[in-house]
Amino acid sequence: MKQMKQMYMLYPGGKTHALTLSYDDGVGQDIRLLGYLQKYGVKCTFNICSGAFCPEDQAAPETKEKRKLSRQECLELYNSPLVEIASHAAHHNVLTTVPESVAACEVMEDRIALETMFDRPVRGFAYPCSCHSPEVIDILRYAGFCYARGGSDDHNIRLPKDYMKWMPTCRHRDPELMQVADHFLSAQLRYQGPLLFMLMGHSYEFDQAGNWHVMENFLEKMSGRENVWYATCQEIYDAHEAYKRLIFTADGKKIINPSFADVWLQIDGETYVIPGGKMIRL
Repeated sequence: MKQMKQMYMLYPGGKTHALTLSYDDGVGQDIRLLGYLQKYGVKCTFNICSGAFCPEDQAAPETKEKRKLSRQECLELYNSPLVEIASHAAHHNVLTTVPESVAACEVMEDRIALETMFDRPVRGFAYPCSCHSPEVIDILRYAGFCYARGGSDDHNIRLPKDYMKWMPTCRHRDPELMQVADHFLSAQLRYQGPLLFMLMGHSYEFDQAGNWHVMENFLEKMSGRENVWYATCQEIYDAHEAYKRLIFTADGKKIINPSFADVWLQIDGETYVIPGGKMIRL
Protein backbone atom coordinates (compact mmCIF):
# COMPACT_ATOMS: atom_id res chain seq x y z
CA MET A 1 0.00 0.00 0.00
CA LYS A 2 1.39 3.38 -1.02
CA GLN A 3 2.04 5.68 1.93
CA MET A 4 2.21 9.47 1.90
CA LYS A 5 5.77 10.75 2.04
CA GLN A 6 5.36 14.47 2.49
CA MET A 7 2.53 16.68 3.72
CA TYR A 8 2.53 20.43 4.09
CA MET A 9 0.02 22.97 5.28
CA LEU A 10 -1.14 25.51 2.69
CA TYR A 11 -2.87 28.82 3.26
CA PRO A 12 -6.44 29.47 2.05
CA GLY A 13 -6.72 29.13 -1.70
CA GLY A 14 -3.74 26.78 -1.74
CA LYS A 15 -1.25 29.63 -1.34
CA THR A 16 2.27 28.90 -0.11
CA HIS A 17 3.25 32.35 1.22
CA ALA A 18 1.59 34.78 3.65
CA LEU A 19 2.28 38.43 4.49
CA THR A 20 1.11 40.26 7.59
CA LEU A 21 1.95 43.59 9.25
CA SER A 22 1.91 44.36 12.98
CA TYR A 23 2.08 48.02 14.10
CA ASP A 24 1.99 49.36 17.63
CA ASP A 25 0.58 52.14 19.78
CA GLY A 26 -2.37 53.60 17.82
CA VAL A 27 -0.69 56.78 16.60
CA GLY A 28 -1.63 59.54 14.15
CA GLN A 29 0.76 58.29 11.48
CA ASP A 30 -1.40 55.15 11.19
CA ILE A 31 -3.73 57.27 9.05
CA ARG A 32 -1.11 57.44 6.32
CA LEU A 33 -0.13 53.81 6.84
CA LEU A 34 -3.72 52.66 6.36
CA GLY A 35 -3.80 54.59 3.10
CA TYR A 36 -0.91 52.45 1.88
CA LEU A 37 -2.67 49.29 3.02
CA GLN A 38 -5.75 50.25 1.03
CA LYS A 39 -3.67 51.09 -2.03
CA TYR A 40 -1.88 47.73 -2.06
CA GLY A 41 -4.52 45.45 -0.53
CA VAL A 42 -2.40 44.36 2.45
CA LYS A 43 -3.67 43.69 5.97
CA CYS A 44 -2.29 44.86 9.30
CA THR A 45 -2.79 44.14 12.98
CA PHE A 46 -2.80 47.35 15.02
CA ASN A 47 -1.86 46.89 18.68
CA ILE A 48 -3.69 49.40 20.88
CA CYS A 49 -3.40 50.66 24.47
CA SER A 50 -6.96 51.53 25.53
CA GLY A 51 -5.79 53.52 28.55
CA ALA A 52 -3.60 55.89 26.56
CA PHE A 53 -5.89 57.55 24.04
CA CYS A 54 -5.37 61.19 23.17
CA PRO A 55 -8.06 63.54 24.60
CA GLU A 56 -10.93 63.98 22.15
CA ASP A 57 -10.58 67.77 21.99
CA GLN A 58 -6.88 67.72 21.14
CA ALA A 59 -6.35 68.50 17.46
CA ALA A 60 -3.99 66.29 15.48
CA PRO A 61 -0.86 68.44 15.11
CA GLU A 62 1.40 68.41 12.07
CA THR A 63 4.36 66.86 13.82
CA LYS A 64 6.91 64.15 13.33
CA GLU A 65 6.55 63.15 16.95
CA LYS A 66 4.50 60.29 18.32
CA ARG A 67 0.89 61.35 18.99
CA LYS A 68 -1.71 58.90 20.20
CA LEU A 69 -5.05 58.81 18.43
CA SER A 70 -8.21 59.61 20.35
CA ARG A 71 -10.78 56.93 21.04
CA GLN A 72 -13.07 58.27 18.32
CA GLU A 73 -10.23 58.54 15.82
CA CYS A 74 -9.36 54.89 16.46
CA LEU A 75 -12.97 53.82 15.96
CA GLU A 76 -13.13 55.63 12.63
CA LEU A 77 -9.66 54.73 11.33
CA TYR A 78 -9.54 51.04 12.16
CA ASN A 79 -13.05 50.23 10.94
CA SER A 80 -11.66 48.42 7.92
CA PRO A 81 -11.63 44.81 6.64
CA LEU A 82 -7.86 45.23 6.29
CA VAL A 83 -7.44 45.72 10.04
CA GLU A 84 -7.26 43.47 13.09
CA ILE A 85 -7.27 45.06 16.54
CA ALA A 86 -4.99 43.50 19.16
CA SER A 87 -4.02 44.45 22.71
CA HIS A 88 -0.83 46.23 23.72
CA ALA A 89 -1.69 46.39 27.47
CA ALA A 90 -3.98 49.14 28.75
CA HIS A 91 -1.26 51.62 29.72
CA HIS A 92 1.77 50.06 27.97
CA ASN A 93 3.15 48.79 31.27
CA VAL A 94 6.21 46.56 30.93
CA LEU A 95 4.54 43.45 32.29
CA THR A 96 7.73 41.75 33.49
CA THR A 97 8.49 44.64 35.84
CA VAL A 98 5.18 44.96 37.70
CA PRO A 99 3.44 42.64 40.19
CA GLU A 100 1.53 39.82 38.56
CA SER A 101 -1.76 41.24 39.83
CA VAL A 102 -1.01 44.54 38.08
CA ALA A 103 0.01 42.73 34.91
CA ALA A 104 -3.22 40.73 34.98
CA CYS A 105 -5.24 43.92 35.42
CA GLU A 106 -3.39 45.61 32.53
CA VAL A 107 -4.13 42.68 30.27
CA MET A 108 -7.78 42.16 31.13
CA GLU A 109 -8.61 45.87 31.28
CA ASP A 110 -7.30 46.34 27.74
CA ARG A 111 -9.02 43.28 26.31
CA ILE A 112 -12.40 44.21 27.80
CA ALA A 113 -12.10 47.86 26.74
CA LEU A 114 -11.09 47.04 23.16
CA GLU A 115 -13.78 44.37 22.74
CA THR A 116 -16.40 46.77 24.04
CA MET A 117 -15.11 49.56 21.83
CA PHE A 118 -14.84 47.61 18.56
CA ASP A 119 -17.62 45.09 19.27
CA ARG A 120 -15.52 42.07 18.30
CA PRO A 121 -13.27 39.52 20.04
CA VAL A 122 -9.69 40.59 20.73
CA ARG A 123 -7.43 37.54 21.02
CA GLY A 124 -4.03 38.88 19.97
CA PHE A 125 -1.41 40.71 22.02
CA ALA A 126 1.85 42.58 21.47
CA TYR A 127 4.26 42.73 24.42
CA PRO A 128 5.08 46.31 25.53
CA CYS A 129 8.80 46.83 24.90
CA SER A 130 8.85 43.19 23.71
CA CYS A 131 9.29 41.98 27.30
CA HIS A 132 7.74 38.68 28.37
CA SER A 133 8.29 35.85 30.85
CA PRO A 134 6.67 32.48 31.63
CA GLU A 135 4.51 34.21 34.23
CA VAL A 136 3.32 36.87 31.77
CA ILE A 137 2.56 34.20 29.18
CA ASP A 138 0.45 32.33 31.74
CA ILE A 139 -1.48 35.53 32.48
CA LEU A 140 -2.18 36.04 28.78
CA ARG A 141 -3.37 32.46 28.32
CA TYR A 142 -5.71 32.73 31.32
CA ALA A 143 -7.02 36.02 29.89
CA GLY A 144 -7.97 34.27 26.66
CA PHE A 145 -5.24 35.46 24.32
CA CYS A 146 -4.09 32.93 21.74
CA TYR A 147 -0.98 34.65 20.41
CA ALA A 148 1.47 37.31 21.53
CA ARG A 149 4.05 39.10 19.39
CA GLY A 150 7.52 40.02 20.55
CA GLY A 151 9.98 42.38 18.96
CA SER A 152 13.22 40.67 17.96
CA ASP A 153 13.58 40.37 14.21
CA ASP A 154 15.57 37.30 13.20
CA HIS A 155 14.56 37.17 9.51
CA ASN A 156 12.60 33.98 10.12
CA ILE A 157 10.10 33.29 7.32
CA ARG A 158 8.31 30.29 8.83
CA LEU A 159 5.27 29.87 11.05
CA PRO A 160 6.06 30.22 14.76
CA LYS A 161 6.49 27.11 16.86
CA ASP A 162 5.07 28.93 19.90
CA TYR A 163 2.44 31.58 19.17
CA MET A 164 2.93 33.15 22.60
CA LYS A 165 6.49 33.95 21.52
CA TRP A 166 5.74 35.04 17.97
CA MET A 167 8.65 37.05 16.58
CA PRO A 168 8.45 39.21 13.44
CA THR A 169 10.56 38.62 10.37
CA CYS A 170 11.77 42.23 10.14
CA ARG A 171 11.23 45.72 11.42
CA HIS A 172 10.78 48.22 8.63
CA ARG A 173 13.96 50.00 9.75
CA ASP A 174 16.04 46.85 9.16
CA PRO A 175 18.68 47.74 6.54
CA GLU A 176 18.27 44.25 5.06
CA LEU A 177 14.49 44.52 4.68
CA MET A 178 14.35 44.32 0.90
CA GLN A 179 16.88 41.50 0.70
CA VAL A 180 14.85 39.47 3.19
CA ALA A 181 11.71 40.25 1.16
CA ASP A 182 13.40 38.92 -1.98
CA HIS A 183 14.44 35.77 -0.13
CA PHE A 184 10.87 35.28 1.09
CA LEU A 185 9.35 35.67 -2.36
CA SER A 186 11.79 33.22 -3.94
CA ALA A 187 11.66 30.60 -1.15
CA GLN A 188 9.95 27.30 -1.89
CA LEU A 189 7.53 25.15 0.10
CA ARG A 190 9.60 22.43 1.78
CA TYR A 191 10.22 20.64 5.07
CA GLN A 192 9.09 23.36 7.52
CA GLY A 193 5.85 24.16 5.74
CA PRO A 194 4.48 27.40 4.25
CA LEU A 195 6.31 30.71 4.21
CA LEU A 196 5.40 33.71 6.39
CA PHE A 197 6.67 37.29 6.45
CA MET A 198 5.67 39.52 9.36
CA LEU A 199 6.71 43.18 9.23
CA MET A 200 6.50 45.19 12.45
CA GLY A 201 7.17 48.69 13.65
CA HIS A 202 5.67 52.01 14.73
CA SER A 203 4.35 54.26 11.98
CA TYR A 204 5.63 57.46 13.65
CA GLU A 205 9.16 56.19 12.92
CA PHE A 206 8.59 56.92 9.21
CA ASP A 207 8.01 60.61 9.97
CA GLN A 208 10.96 60.77 12.34
CA ALA A 209 13.30 59.21 9.76
CA GLY A 210 11.66 60.84 6.74
CA ASN A 211 11.50 57.50 4.95
CA TRP A 212 7.89 56.66 4.11
CA HIS A 213 9.24 55.46 0.77
CA VAL A 214 10.55 52.37 2.58
CA MET A 215 7.00 51.21 3.29
CA GLU A 216 5.71 52.06 -0.16
CA ASN A 217 8.60 50.28 -1.87
CA PHE A 218 8.12 47.23 0.34
CA LEU A 219 4.37 47.01 -0.29
CA GLU A 220 4.81 47.58 -4.01
CA LYS A 221 7.21 44.63 -4.12
CA MET A 222 5.10 42.32 -1.96
CA SER A 223 1.57 43.07 -3.17
CA GLY A 224 -0.38 41.49 -6.01
CA ARG A 225 1.33 38.10 -5.79
CA GLU A 226 -0.81 35.12 -6.74
CA ASN A 227 0.92 32.79 -4.27
CA VAL A 228 0.77 35.20 -1.30
CA TRP A 229 -2.09 35.30 1.21
CA TYR A 230 -2.54 38.80 2.69
CA ALA A 231 -3.80 38.20 6.21
CA THR A 232 -3.93 39.52 9.76
CA CYS A 233 -2.04 37.84 12.57
CA GLN A 234 -5.26 36.32 13.90
CA GLU A 235 -6.17 34.88 10.50
CA ILE A 236 -2.77 33.22 10.23
CA TYR A 237 -3.10 31.73 13.71
CA ASP A 238 -6.61 30.43 12.98
CA ALA A 239 -5.55 28.84 9.68
CA HIS A 240 -2.65 27.05 11.37
CA GLU A 241 -4.86 25.83 14.22
CA ALA A 242 -7.43 24.46 11.78
CA TYR A 243 -4.66 22.56 9.98
CA LYS A 244 -3.35 21.11 13.25
CA ARG A 245 -6.83 19.86 14.15
CA LEU A 246 -7.13 17.60 11.11
CA ILE A 247 -7.83 13.96 11.99
CA PHE A 248 -6.24 11.14 9.98
CA THR A 249 -6.97 7.44 9.83
CA ALA A 250 -4.00 5.24 10.69
CA ASP A 251 -3.18 4.59 7.03
CA GLY A 252 -3.54 8.27 6.13
CA LYS A 253 -6.16 7.54 3.47
CA LYS A 254 -9.00 9.48 5.10
CA ILE A 255 -8.83 12.97 6.54
CA ILE A 256 -11.52 14.62 8.67
CA ASN A 257 -11.69 18.36 9.15
CA PRO A 258 -13.55 19.05 12.43
CA SER A 259 -13.23 22.83 12.01
CA PHE A 260 -15.79 25.08 10.36
CA ALA A 261 -13.18 26.58 8.02
CA ASP A 262 -11.85 24.85 4.90
CA VAL A 263 -8.29 23.57 5.21
CA TRP A 264 -5.78 23.38 2.38
CA LEU A 265 -2.77 21.08 2.27
CA GLN A 266 -0.32 19.50 -0.10
CA ILE A 267 0.33 15.76 -0.03
CA ASP A 268 3.13 14.34 -2.16
CA GLY A 269 2.97 17.32 -4.48
CA GLU A 270 -0.82 17.33 -4.93
CA THR A 271 -3.06 20.03 -3.47
CA TYR A 272 -6.21 19.14 -1.52
CA VAL A 273 -8.92 21.21 0.14
CA ILE A 274 -10.92 19.69 2.99
CA PRO A 275 -14.21 21.56 3.56
CA GLY A 276 -15.15 22.43 7.10
CA GLY A 277 -16.87 19.53 8.88
CA LYS A 278 -16.16 17.09 6.04
CA MET A 279 -14.03 14.02 5.34
CA ILE A 280 -12.08 13.29 2.18
CA ARG A 281 -10.61 10.04 0.89
CA LEU A 282 -7.26 10.15 -0.83
